[in-house]
Amino acid sequence: MATTKSSSSKQLLWNVLYLIGAMIVLVTVSSLWREAQLVQVVPYTELEQALAAGHIERVVVSDREHCRGTSRRRRQMVSAY
Repeated sequence: MATTKSSSSKQLLWNVLYLIGAMIVLVTVSSLWREAQLVQVVPYTELEQALAAGHIERVVVSDREHCRGTSRRRRQMVSAY
């Protein structure tokens, strides 16, 4: 009888850990998906105009000819090419 109790206890622990792990994976994937949807690619001239108008909070220029900015209104990432 003790082995049955131990076996069911291990099965319950496995199920709980599996559920927690699955939830962590789902939340992570959902977060990454939502973040990927928040990036808007615009022409460089449009980024310049938004920056001059004060709609861009922060700009980062990389060495690979990319500019990234953060919109003040929607907290949306803007990437220019």
